[in-house]
Amino acid sequence: MADPFPTVPSHSLGPLDWVSQAHHVAVSQAKGVLVFVVRNYGSTPRDKGCWMLIRPDRSAGTLGGGEVERVVEAAARDMLAGRRPWQRVYEKFLLGPDMGQCCGGGMEVVFEPVDPHSLSWLQQAEVCIGNRTAGFVVVAWNKPDQQPQVHGGRLPDNLNEADGVHIQALKDQRPSVVIYGSGHVARAFAGIAAQLPIRLTIVDDRQSELDRVPRVANVETVFMEYPLAHAASLAPSTDAVLVMTYSHALDYRLCLSLLKNQQLRYVGLIGSKSKGARFRRRFELDDGLTAQEITRLVSPIGAGGIAGKEPGMIALASLNELMMRLEKPSSTEILKKNENV
Repeated sequence: MADPFPTVPSHSLGPLDWVSQAHHVAVSQAKGVLVFVVRNYGSTPRDKGCWMLIRPDRSAGTLGGGEVERVVEAAARDMLAGRRPWQRVYEKFLLGPDMGQCCGGGMEVVFEPVDPHSLSWLQQAEVCIGNRTAGFVVVAWNKPDQQPQVHGGRLPDNLNEADGVHIQALKDQRPSVVIYGSGHVARAFAGIAAQLPIRLTIVDDRQSELDRVPRVANVETVFMEYPLAHAASLAPSTDAVLVMTYSHALDYRLCLSLLKNQQLRYVGLIGSKSKGARFRRRFELDDGLTAQEITRLVSPIGAGGIAGKEPGMIALASLNELMMRLEKPSSTEILKKNENV
């Protein structure tokens, strides 16, 4: 069985990648230790739900680095080496007094042994993720011999984290971004996106260009002979799209389709001010788009950020613009919130 993400950096791994990583360990008849942050308070390097998987020869994921991660990793390796019991352990770390870190907050973690006996619940978690249904893994840290329980859909009403359990959501909350075109700027996007909490998909009709995209865990490449077909059937979970193909004509047709998709919170087009202006005029005069639809087009992208025409500079400015836009609630979210008041 191929090792998932064997060479990608830990910071590009997402909130659910621990499942495939741990499943690989169990299927391989090997051992590993999953570490979840079950509670955090004050100033801490990472929040509740972040994870690490420590294996004898490597580790994946991160608790934010620093002394606390070093101590946690050492404790997990003691479990792997038989110097500590092979069972679930809960520990609390005060970052100031215990770790000498200036953060001053506290983190509570649970160490979950992973071995071939873990295969059943990990398979259930993978099914839950594959079905794209809401799900949770419940780890009872006050019952070290009880296997984690996987729940699809709603949690039972009688489960409460105050009762000594940790609830790990099987849902990826990171925004989904699609780029059409895999040229220099898109590849720079992919390299920087490895550091960010987003899911990036790059679509192109040139496999040779897609092959040059950096291989990181949160970046997917899709070969499509007709990218317009992909744009016409975007997943409802897609939050933002950037158009940067090799063809202005294809860029135009993609934007025309995407601007009609009201679910998208950001539609960006690479190019000069004159390119954006020409597209907008044609959208109005030739295609009958409404003023509201046309004003949704962001072009040039990253115009308010740092200046520079190098691919990395364009990607950096545009990603900053995009992430700031996605931080703000959409009009749909505001309406739903108002309806519930």
